[in-house]
Amino acid sequence: MKNRKYIYLIVLSLCLLAISLFLHNNSHKKIQTKLASVPKSESVLPVKTSSNETQKIVNENIPKVTSETQTTQALKNTEVTLSVLGNTYTTNLKNGATVYDAMLSIENTKDDNFSFVANNYSGLGYFVDEIDGVKGSPGKYWIYYVNNKKASVGVSKYILKSGDVINWKQEGM
Repeated sequence: MKNRKYIYLIVLSLCLLAISLFLHNNSHKKIQTKLASVPKSESVLPVKTSSNETQKIVNENIPKVTSETQTTQALKNTEVTLSVLGNTYTTNLKNGATVYDAMLSIENTKDDNFSFVANNYSGLGYFVDEIDGVKGSPGKYWIYYVNNKKASVGVSKYILKSGDVINWKQEGM
């Protein structure tokens, strides 16, 4: 008899927990729906009232995202220069771009006759085997320098900073 009471108590507790989760999930969806209906130009803070409803409060102190702000952020790119075989290329990339991204960007520019071949080595990233038709040869490899310092990672691992100068040289190991 005692076991039945415990079983009923457990089942009742689980039912109450399920109902509570259901109600919580639905109230969360209502808040998201109300917030989605607020115009995007307003800064909104959801605030629970004593009646458990959400009211919108427009905060004028939070900066609004405007097309001017978005344009300014879009201009915050990384500008880098790449030098190889007597040629110099400059490109603008999004923040967080790699040397590999810069090389792809330059290769895809119609005005430049730049090309390269790279191979991906698991865990190390891409390494360049050929630039502008010049292949590495036994004992000589394409090595890149960032601001006159020899790179220690593959081209797809080095994150560029604005103003970086990339120099490519063929060197022996």
